Amino acid sequence: MEILPRLFSFKMQNWEQRIVVTSIYMPIEDQLPTNMLERILERSFCRDEKLLPIVVCDTNEHHPLWGGNDINHRGQLLSEFLAITDLEIANLGNEQTFCVGNIQSIIDVTLVSRSLPCDICCWHVSCDNSMSDHRMIRFAVKRDKPAPIWCRNVKHTDWQLYDDELKKSISLWFDLVETPADIERELKVLNTAVIKAFHKACPECHVSGRNKVSW
Repeated sequence: MEILPRLFSFKMQNWEQRIVVTSIYMPIEDQLPTNMLERILERSFCRDEKLLPIVVCDTNEHHPLWGGNDINHRGQLLSEFLAITDLEIANLGNEQTFCVGNIQSIIDVTLVSRSLPCDICCWHVSCDNSMSDHRMIRFAVKRDKPAPIWCRNVKHTDWQLYDDELKKSISLWFDLVETPADIERELKVLNTAVIKAFHKACPECHVSGRNKVSW
């Protein structure tokens, strides 16, 4: 049985809220609920440490609750167990998550704390090649920190440094220009020299938003 926990922390309204993201495989031969799922909910993570769980499962179970067209015994057992936990199903639609040959089914389930469903968005089965018989599932947490933005402020360019760097590069040119191919080569060298000099004289800087959020 596999468990791949990752812990994310963020602050919200002057208090720290933490989320634990876990991946679980549920073998067909194991009884439900699996020991690993109970361990996550009861002991090591969520209830003892006050973490909000996101559990991504390969359940090997069928049930309409997560988009399936039928119900098997294991699916019924899992749905009954989830009814008495703090977990809700984040799956949307009925896109197949497991595809091998002519066999297609929905057995991959995303479970989230009842405190998180409104924060889970864009849940979907990706069309990208997963190199597996299981398709990739993608979703976002609204509290995710956006990727940093980097840019160059031309107004802050050190033009003396730019001039010095460009002169160093140009002074190294000794090749003769005799053919159109030579011209093309030298143009590429000149373009590279200009770009490198500018990047050194005007380095990238991190842009922070004006409106800062609490987390």
